[in-house]
Amino acid sequence: QITVARPDGEETTSLTLDVTPLAQSGEAAETHPIIGAVAPNSPADRADLKAGDLVLAFNGSPTYVFPDLQALIADSIGVRSTMTVWRDGETIETSLVPRVTPPEGEGAIGIAFSIADTATLDTTNGVVYAPGPDLQTMQPQPLSVAIPYAFEQFGEVINIIGSIPAQILQGTADPNMLRPIGPVGVSQAGAELLRESVTENRPMIILNFIALVSISLGLTNLLPIPALDGGRILFVLVEIVRGRPISPEREGLVHLVGLALLLSLMVVVLINDIAHPVTDLLR
Repeated sequence: QITVARPDGEETTSLTLDVTPLAQSGEAAETHPIIGAVAPNSPADRADLKAGDLVLAFNGSPTYVFPDLQALIADSIGVRSTMTVWRDGETIETSLVPRVTPPEGEGAIGIAFSIADTATLDTTNGVVYAPGPDLQTMQPQPLSVAIPYAFEQFGEVINIIGSIPAQILQGTADPNMLRPIGPVGVSQAGAELLRESVTENRPMIILNFIALVSISLGLTNLLPIPALDGGRILFVLVEIVRGRPISPEREGLVHLVGLALLLSLMVVVLINDIAHPVTDLLR
């Protein structure tokens, strides 16, 4: 049974597929280019070619990929030629003349590539196997595999973050990717990546984003900035070097100033997130 989705719902149909000698041999079936679009009033249009046709041959020569077809057409400019296509389970042969001076952007016969580019054709069953979207699935792994993988991914994120200062100094960093983002920007990016993750059925997109945000927050908190844990660690190290504690009042004042500066920076970043949404950079 095969279930297909249509605009008005799903439809299930049953069919029996024969095991062909090709399938038994394990050899790959032939692929052929797919016509993506036909220009109006072009030779292809007058020859009644349609979008979705599989081009099997041109002037009797097989066409497996579009460069094959393009080369054969280029050798037949101005000459009446035959094109063999597969459509709706039938082999159709038609005649056309490739143009010497075609309109700009149309080509000699007026066809465009298909997004799928090529498809596999099984003429015995009349089934066309066209490329579909990539499917990514998640397989549960034992802890012996998951834990090393987690550390490996953590290391990759650290390397990416650590390479940013060098990129800035070398002038190779993308300015758009270096802009600071706040809670609004993080939520905007998260919503966009979650939508993409669900649409493409790729959960690792949103999971990698969550991991990146978590690691970035952790590393930021360790920076030697007053009001952060890293600032407190810096004071402890200074006390160890001096051999005596720093006045609590003085340390508190430094942390207060640091907190005020951080809050001011957060307000600026928040305004920037609202004025220039992060989603504009993701499109």
